[in-house]
Order: sequence, then C-alpha cells, then structure tokens
Amino acid sequence: MLESILIALLPGQPSLAVRRAWTAGLLLFPVALATGFLLLVRNVSPTVVPVTINSTGAIRIARDFLISQGIDAGAWSASCKSAANDNLLSFINENPDRNRLWQIAPPVVADVKLRSPGRREMASVSVSVDGKVLGFSWTPEKPPGGSLPDAALADLSTARVPAGFGFGKPSLDITKGKHVYTFRSSSVPDAALTDTVTIQGARVTSVEIKAEPDETYTDRGEGWQVGLTIVGSLFVCVVSLFSIYRYASRMQQQEVSHSRSLIVALLCAGFAMFVALNAVVNSDTGPVPLALILLVFAVMGIVCGALLAAAYSSGEGDIREAYPGKLTSLDALLTGRIFCRNTGLSVLFGMACAGWLVLALGLLDAPFRIAQPQGSRVMSGPFARLAGVMPFVMCPLLSLSFAAAGLLQPLAFLQRYVKRARRWHMPVLLICAGLVSTLRTHSGSNGDFLITSAILVAALLLPFFLLDLLSTMVCLTMVTSTMGLAISLAVAPSLTVTSVLVHITVAAGATGFALFCLARGPSVTEQQVRPLYARHIAQRQALEAEVSAAREAQLRLLPESVPDFAALDISAACVPAETVGGDFYDFFPLGDGRLGVFIAEGNNRGLAAALTIALAKGYLMQCVERFREPVEILTRLESMLSSIFTPDPTAGRSSLTDFAFASIDTVAGEIRYARTGAYPKVVVVSANAVVASERLVPVTGRQSPISEGRARLTSGDHVILFTDGIGRRLALGNRRPEDAAAALLSRTKGQISGEVATADQIGQRFFAATKGSLEPDDLTLVVIQIKAVGELESTAALRVVA
Repeated sequence: MLESILIALLPGQPSLAVRRAWTAGLLLFPVALATGFLLLVRNVSPTVVPVTINSTGAIRIARDFLISQGIDAGAWSASCKSAANDNLLSFINENPDRNRLWQIAPPVVADVKLRSPGRREMASVSVSVDGKVLGFSWTPEKPPGGSLPDAALADLSTARVPAGFGFGKPSLDITKGKHVYTFRSSSVPDAALTDTVTIQGARVTSVEIKAEPDETYTDRGEGWQVGLTIVGSLFVCVVSLFSIYRYASRMQQQEVSHSRSLIVALLCAGFAMFVALNAVVNSDTGPVPLALILLVFAVMGIVCGALLAAAYSSGEGDIREAYPGKLTSLDALLTGRIFCRNTGLSVLFGMACAGWLVLALGLLDAPFRIAQPQGSRVMSGPFARLAGVMPFVMCPLLSLSFAAAGLLQPLAFLQRYVKRARRWHMPVLLICAGLVSTLRTHSGSNGDFLITSAILVAALLLPFFLLDLLSTMVCLTMVTSTMGLAISLAVAPSLTVTSVLVHITVAAGATGFALFCLARGPSVTEQQVRPLYARHIAQRQALEAEVSAAREAQLRLLPESVPDFAALDISAACVPAETVGGDFYDFFPLGDGRLGVFIAEGNNRGLAAALTIALAKGYLMQCVERFREPVEILTRLESMLSSIFTPDPTAGRSSLTDFAFASIDTVAGEIRYARTGAYPKVVVVSANAVVASERLVPVTGRQSPISEGRARLTSGDHVILFTDGIGRRLALGNRRPEDAAAALLSRTKGQISGEVATADQIGQRFFAATKGSLEPDDLTLVVIQIKAVGELESTAALRVVA
C-alpha cells in the first residue's frame, strides 16, 4: 500500500533519500499533529479567568442569585448567550496591569435572561465565565413598595460597589421614582470604571459595572492586522465581481456545473439556518416567530452562497484546463464513488500535510506566546448550546471559501489573462492567498498573526500543487479546527475535553477511511468521474490544440524575413483576427533581378483557408519557375485547387481563397500582376501619388475574369498589396481603398521626419490608421518601395494599376 502511495505522489524515479523522507512524513504525521497541538496549547498564555461554566451552569447561577434577592424566579423561562466586547478584550491584553478588570468588568460574560410565565416580569443577570454574578437588572410587574431615608439608600447602593477599586462618592439622579447612584473610579491604567446602582422603593433593581478606555487612549496593538484585513476584504470584493463575470462567461459556453453551484449555495443557506437556530436556542427572541428568523437567515445564506458558488464553479472550470487531474478525487467524491483510491489518497495526504503544518505553527509560534489568537469567540463557545457542532460546519465552509477566493479565482485570472508570464503566477498566488488568510480574528501579537497567516497560505497551496484540490480542503479543515481546538483547551480545559475526544475520533476515523480506500478501493480516471460540463471543456481544449497546431503550421509557412533586394525596401505583416488566419503572403525570387510577391485573401474562413494556402504555396514553388505570366500562374493554381476542393458556384471560383501574384522586374523597371476577386488589392503609386487602372482578362472555364495590371516603375514609387481587413477600413469614408491607400501614403511621407520614409514606417502607419473599428478581420499588408531600377527611360509615362 505504501509503495502505491509513493508512486502516486512521486512520479518518475525519485532518489532513495526522497522516498525515505516522504515515507517518514506519511507514517509519522499523527505524531507531528499531536506534538503540534500540545505546543499550541502550551503557547497560549494562561487566561486570567478560565472558563469554568457553560450555559446551563450560568442559568443555574443566575436563577439562584435572583432567588437570593427575593425574586421568585424558580419557574421562570431562561435563555443564555455570551456577550463579548472585543475592543475591551484587546485593551486588557495590551497591558497586564489591566487584568484586574476581569474581576468586575470582564470583556466576556454570560448574559442570562429570565421571564415570568406571563412575561410580566423580566430579569437579566450578567455572570462571569468563572461563575461570579457581576450585575443584574430586574423589571418587576409593579414598582416595589416602601421607602428609605437618603442615608439608607446611599448605604444600600454603596454595599453593591466592589471593594479595592477606589470608587469615590456617587452622583445621584432621581428619575420617575428611581434613585440612580453612579460611582466612578480610575484605579485601572487608561480605563474609566463606572458602577451604576438603581434603587426603586426599598429594592435594588439594577447593578451595572462598565469599563471603557479613556478618551486619550489609542489602540496601536492591532494596526497592522486591521490594515491587512481591510485590504483582504477589498480583495475579496474584487474576487466576487470577477467571479460573477467569469460565471456568466462560462455559463454562455455551457462550461459550468449548475448542480454544483446549487449544492454550494444550499450548503451556505443550510449553514446560515444552523446559525439562526443556534441564535434562537441561545437567546430570547421575544415575539419574533422562529420561522421568520430562519427565513431571513436562509435568504442571506443563499445570497452569500451564490457568490461563493460563482467563485468556486467558475474557477473550477479554469483549473480543469490549466491543471488536469487536480479535481479527480473531488469529482469521485461528489459522484458517489466515495471509497475509491483517489479519495483515500487525497484525504490521507491532506491530513499528513496538516499534521506537519500544525507542528510548524507550534514551533514557530513559541517565541510569541499567543495572548489571544481567537479572541472572545473561543471563550464564548461554552455558552452556546450547539457550539460543539460548529467546528464541523464552520471549518469545511471556511476551507471552501479560502480555496475559492485564494486559489481557484486567482488561478483562473492568471490562466486567462497572464498565461504567458508564468513566472508571475506563484508570487501573485502567494499574495492572494495571504490576503485571504487575514480575514480572521486578530491575534494578540503581530508576529503570531503573520506566522499563522503563513501557515494557512501553506495549507492552501502546498497540498494543491503536490496533489489536488480535495487534499487542500482536508488540510485547511484540519489546520483551522486544530488551531481552534488548541485555544479552546487552553481557555476552558474542563469544558473542552469532550471536544478533544470527538476531534480525535473524527481524525482517527478519517485516517481509517483513507487506508481502507487505498487498500480496497478502485482507482478512477478523470474521464470516468468528470461532470458533463467538463466534457465540453475537454472538447474545446482538443479543438484549441488542433487550431494551435494549425496556427503553428501557418506561421511556419509565412516567410521568416523579407528578401534582400538592393533595389527594393520591403515590409510585410500578417495579423490574424483569430488563432488561425486565412490571409497569407510570400516572396519568390525569380532570378534576373525579378521578385515574385504572392498574397492570399482567406475571406474569414480561418482554418479552411489556411489549408488551401498550404497547398497553394507548395504548388507555387514549382509553378513560378515554369511560367512567367501572373494570369497564367493564378489560372493554373486555381485549376490545381479545384481538383482537391469543391468549387464555389455562387462566387464563380474554384477555391475558398482569392489570390494576387505580382512580378517585379528591378532591371526592366516593370511590375506585372494578376488577382482574383475583390481582394487582395494591388496598388501601384508613382512618386507624385498618381494611381492608375487595371484591365480584366477573361479566362476559359471561369465565370468571372481575372484582373491584370502592368506598369513601369521608377525610383520613389511604391507597391502596396493588402487584403480586405485593411481595404475595408481604408474605405470607411466612402472612398475607393486604392485612393485611400494613396492618400495615406502621401500623408505618411509628409509626416515622417528624415529624407525618405522607409517601408517599415509606412507599414506601421497603415496598421495604426486601420486599428480597431469594424468587426475583427485578418490584416495583411505588403509594402514595397522602389529605391533604384536599371535601364528605365527617365521620361517614361507611368501606367499604374490598382
């Protein structure tokens, strides 16, 4: 079994040392996990007031206290919830001298509410986490009777003030028959303490102690953490918008799984309803119906779940393209093949990674002695009746959120928009994962916060790149749950032992499940378990691979460089609108100072035109050596292609593509050319920007004639050949493309600084002038500038064709 695991994890022929290291890592991860867990518990600074009660104990203490005050609350209904002040908690943790506040005004308390059977009387009692009554408030059905002299009232209020905190004389406020005494103290550094005692008649009806930082106090302890969390929140907002866009794009391509998106959305809705149920059973909702509360939380959960589903589902498709096989085990799990080897390997490897990462966190965090890594949430847990179930719901959902926002969507963006610059992929991923990892409760020290974030980033990325996405989910779930459990055990050891045993049982069960799958389960391939939309992706990828190969072949057909003719300055370019274009150009040295120029118009037929051109080039390499007349060359070329391709009767031609072939004689100073169809165009412009005409030559067996041109050339003349992508853009102003090309050439020569505009400069101006506008089309342009020709008559009239 171990050998098969190593083969799956280590492709190729790894060295013996590498195999031994991986073997040790897999076999010893339970030891690493246990050691790391104990180190985390040890690293937590001892709490000033350990949690020793739960919600049941808090209710019992509150009920006994009210009875001791003469309030018959024995049969009253009761509810309990935790009340936490995170700002006060950070304030206390910043200075050990403020720990005294835990005795009278702690930042975390159990708030117990009790109501009489007819709801005519109500009382609330504030109980500390170690079981002390800190204050209460009682609303009687009728105002208490009796009265006391002022001195007795003052003594009664003073008896409710805790000793040892330097409370001075109170201020008195009498309102509606209530005597409100307010005591103040500044005995705790940078803190303002107030103890408010309310007496109605002869009874104390309310005691409340508050602690607040002074107005001059500035919290600087979590500045870095708050800043990073704000940036992380903004990043998640951007990811959400990008996810919606990508989901819509994938949906149009039928490359997204709506069923999986619905599962994720319903999972979030179910979690939200569980939170609502947790809130209901741990608090008094009053007259608000339970169904309404669940409905509100369900709607909120579906909205949040829809965003998470869009992030997961759209990113999942890009992962399938860029990293094949990374979702196979997750697909197997979701399609019901739970006991396959793929799932077992992912679960085991994810747990092994989590064990060693927890150990690394325990070792690295030792110098910082975590002051309060999980804030008041851990201390509040014992007062929630369903708190023991929350880690098994919260941690997987948190892992899914981290994976969607910190891994899937960044990878999707990089694969889509930064595909070529792969050296930037890993740095960008590290930054994105780091920003997502900051969206958690702040720590008591910046060092601990950064180290924990680094471990979460490692838990997110390492299992994915070493194996797959399911192992990442398992690793993140184990790391986050172990961290929370360690803090809980340190804060409330007597109440967390059961949770520790439950977590150990779950971890052991997951390990046993993974080993059983590896020993008995079948292996599955990606093709066996991938969803329907993934098949669409596979088909598109296969087609893109074929098109990419065709594009590569087409690029190889294009000339690597323009020919070197002393009498000519040549520039040429072909920019396809799609991956495979239909346009083409080539040059054929003909000897005796002659150059053949071939250009093809694909008529937006892409791959079909590219195949036609491949055959045309092969034929022309022999044809141009045997025949001199361009009309004859094109006639024979079309005849050859008609024997292979079905003629197009509607267009009156025998191929999918139109051609032009020009022969430039630099010795005789002459150009002869022929062309088929409306495009390509051949424009010969004299030095004084004159454009001349061409004639039509009937061809036997061809419905439409072939255009033929011949002209004399002299120094400074230009020959411009272009396809319809250039021509239609030049003709936007209802001008003939020939005239527009000549005008653009004239302007270019006037704008270019220097003696003479080169062919490259002219070509760049043509492309700049025709950039954008209209629908996408192939842009092919050849510019030839006549520098010098021999044996020309200086007074020869230029008969130029277009």
